[in-house]
Order: sequence, then structure tokens, then C-alpha cells
Amino acid sequence: MMNFVKRYYLTAVLILCSIIYSNDYHIIYYSLNEGPNLVSFPTVNENNSINLFFTDDNSTLINNNDISQSFNAIISEGEFGILSNSIWNGSLEQINADNGYWVLANEPVTFMILGYELNENLFFLHPGANLISYPFSQSQNAINALSFLSSHIYAVIGQNEALLSIDGQWWGSLSEFNPGKGYWFIVDNYTPFQYSNVLENTNIENLSHNILDEQYEQSFNQSILQSVHFIEKIYISGHENISEISLEILCNDIVVGSKNWIEGYSDLIAMGNDNFGQTDNYCENNDEILIRANELDVSFHILSGEKHWSPNNFSINILSDAQLGDLNYNNILNVSDVIIMIEFLLNSSNQSFSNHQLLLSDLNQDDSINITDVIINIENILEN
Repeated sequence: MMNFVKRYYLTAVLILCSIIYSNDYHIIYYSLNEGPNLVSFPTVNENNSINLFFTDDNSTLINNNDISQSFNAIISEGEFGILSNSIWNGSLEQINADNGYWVLANEPVTFMILGYELNENLFFLHPGANLISYPFSQSQNAINALSFLSSHIYAVIGQNEALLSIDGQWWGSLSEFNPGKGYWFIVDNYTPFQYSNVLENTNIENLSHNILDEQYEQSFNQSILQSVHFIEKIYISGHENISEISLEILCNDIVVGSKNWIEGYSDLIAMGNDNFGQTDNYCENNDEILIRANELDVSFHILSGEKHWSPNNFSINILSDAQLGDLNYNNILNVSDVIIMIEFLLNSSNQSFSNHQLLLSDLNQDDSINITDVIINIENILEN
């Protein structure tokens, strides 16, 4: 009981000190859920051995209970550690302040990490996916934090949230970078990167972007493997949708992600099978995905973008309730659809064709409408 009270007393003192000496002292608070949590530990720490970091031997760790057995595994980019019989096994030996980590907790757990110094906020990113830390003890608006972003970085993925850069604007549901969180940066070339300083951006207003910031009941389990689908457009009954829609994404008839689509490039994230028990039968590499809107009783066809799942990747998708070739939107492929397509080919200047019909006409998805598409549509009609 004495140790329990002592820890709460020490916590209160440290919080008070952090307020008084906020320029020199940093406290990062963690509240982890059971299952995967995408985190980082950006304070510079001498006790960074994985065998010490989550134990009482780490003087910078403040917790009310022993948390050394609260985790099953810790996974970073290219390294992993698995706890077995109180011993960490695997290639992960040190907790690095620059890195992000998937921490798999076997129970909800809270703790704090203290430090006088944060990492240097300088990252050297390689092509592909980079899992890095957020090196501040204060939250900041995601758009402001990326105001000096390299042109080589075009997507950022957090835990069931993401951002996409298109023509200098940001789209997606990742609204804030938060202390103690980790983030995947998707890059097309080698590039250095720094987050903008928090204090410098206190009064900077948001750039033009579409941020999805709302609460919803999660109907699926978090996975360490995520695939992000930014939904550019949705067509329903021949018209481009402009209303908010609640979307679900499925693999193997199982809901593996859900989110509200508000407008162009809202993100919908699909979870994969990470083999840690809570995501059995979720997406495997190259599995076909299905996107639906239950409240409208609609399953969508993917007219543009990626139809298959791959881990830690992203795509830009266009959805429609009409399948390829169904140019009159009656949910049946017949000769009238072929006639409409032939009329378009005979008079390519015909302005009556909508963007939706252009997408539906390109059956082989080669960005060109020609006789090959007509032949494919006829074959599909004969098969049906």
C-alpha cells in the first residue's frame, strides 16, 4: 500500500514539475488498449534495452503497477521482440527514440515516460514505408506539422487514420499528431524530414484539407497490418454522391474496417491478419476487398483503384453501385449497354456521356474506350 501511495505522490509531483519547468522537462502519458497500439518513445533514455525499458529498473518509467508482463510483442520496422517466460526474444534489442512501434498489449495498461530531452526531430526516410516517432510532448495540428513536408512524402498512416497529399492539399482523417504515437510515412525517394516545431505553429491556421474527425463504434479489431483506401468519388444510380455515407470494408465476408465518407479522398482502412489471434480470417496479401454501405443496402464496384489488399499500402478508389459495362444503370448487362457504347465510339465528341459512364465503359481499365471494350462487354453479356 505504501508503494502504491508513493507512486501516486511521485506522479503528482512530477506533473507539477512538468508544468513549472515545461521547457526543460517532458512527460509522455500512455493509455494502451488490449491488442495492437501504434506508439513511439521519443524521450532520450539510457535505459533503452528492451529487457529494462518496461521494468522498475527504468528510472524514467512511472507506473502504478508492474507492467513488465503486460505486453505480448513489440514490432518496429524490420525488428520484433516477443515476450516468453519473462524474457524478450527476437531481433529487437533497444527501444529507439526515432522509431515507431506496434505494441501488442494483453490487457489495458497506463504508464508515463519521463525525460529531459527528446529526439532530434531529424529523420532520414527511404523509399516505401517508414515507421517513425512523433518527437514532441505536445499535440499539434497534423497539417501544420507537415507544412515543410518534402515533395517525396505523399501519405502518412497512423492507427486507423491517414492523410494523403494531392496537389499541395491534405485529405484524410488524421487530424493531429500526438505525443507517444507512431506514424508510417510513405515515401517515393530518399529524403530527410523534420516535423514543424509546435511553438512556431501555434497560431497558424489549417491549410485546405478534408479532415474526418468524429467518433464511431469500431466493429472490427485493430491490426498491425493496414491497407488504406482513399475514396475519391462514389456514384449511386448514375449520380455522383455528395452526402455522408457510412462505409464498411470486408475481406472473406468479415468486416475489417469502417468509417464515414464525407467528401473526396476520405480514408477507409482495412485490417489484415497479423497472426496475433484477434484478426483471424482478416485480409491476406492480394485478397479481394468488398466495400458496402449497409444503411443504403449497397455493395459497391471499384471502377478505379486497387481491388486487392496489401499491407501498409494505400490506393485512391472510385466506387459505383453499377458494374463495369452497365451504362444505363439498370443492374443488368444487355444489348442496350453495347449500343450506348458504340454510339459513343461513333461520335467521340458526344457530350452526353458523363464521367461515370466513361469509367463504366473502360472495361479493360486501360484509360481508353475502344472496340476492345465493346467486345469484352458482349462477352460478359453472353456469359450471363
